[in-house]
Amino acid sequence: MHYFLATIKSEVRSFGTENRIKLLTDQKKRIYTKKLSFDYFYILNYFILKDFYSL
Repeated sequence: MHYFLATIKSEVRSFGTENRIKLLTDQKKRIYTKKLSFDYFYILNYFILKDFYSL
């Protein structure tokens, strides 16, 4: 379980860094930020559910 949580953290961190770079080049910052926070939520749910169903 500890390994699983560490994996979530690293996945989300790399995902966030990629999108932050895109965000800097994007003119529609406000819209993009809303989408980004939704994506974080979706990714966390995906990893949690994937782990839950694999038990």
